[in-house]
Amino acid sequence: MLTLYLSCLIFGGILLAVSLFMGGDGDLGSDMELDSDLESDIETGGEGLLNAFRFFSFRNAIYFITFFGLTGSTISRLAFPQFVTLLAALFMGLFAASLGHIVMEYLKKSQVGQGESMESLEGRTATVVLQISRNNAGKISLRMNDTTHQMLAHVSDVASLEEFNHGDNVIITHIENGYAYVAEESFIE
Repeated sequence: MLTLYLSCLIFGGILLAVSLFMGGDGDLGSDMELDSDLESDIETGGEGLLNAFRFFSFRNAIYFITFFGLTGSTISRLAFPQFVTLLAALFMGLFAASLGHIVMEYLKKSQVGQGESMESLEGRTATVVLQISRNNAGKISLRMNDTTHQMLAHVSDVASLEEFNHGDNVIITHIENGYAYVAEESFIE
């Protein structure tokens, strides 16, 4: 078992170090965005299912593997029974992954970046990156403080159009549960 713990520690530690040193630009430690069709299908199953699916991200897997390996290899050296070592390693891996998930969800919902709150985006103009329709979420991009931000988006109930295509400019009418709701630019006029 010590070989398994050490392998997890080395593999997870390398991935964790790479993701930390590359930051957000490296994208190795960041979650991959869900395909909008898949996300819409999951949403119909309930918010709990969507959150459970988001929990199993690449970032959380790195946290689990690293801390599973660290705890297992450390406790193995203390000559505890293998069953106790395995339980402690599993607990610490799940704890690290859960804590990472909670922190990232909080940051996603509370800030967009550089001190901007999500609510401060309402009324701003954005560009559609992935097609948005009444039935499927898409993605928008906007520039703030010399940084480009991307968000998942839905068509707002007040929009007169049924869909927005790549490259269309839209207005963010409101933010709800981390999603931007958008309407056509003429909505403001």
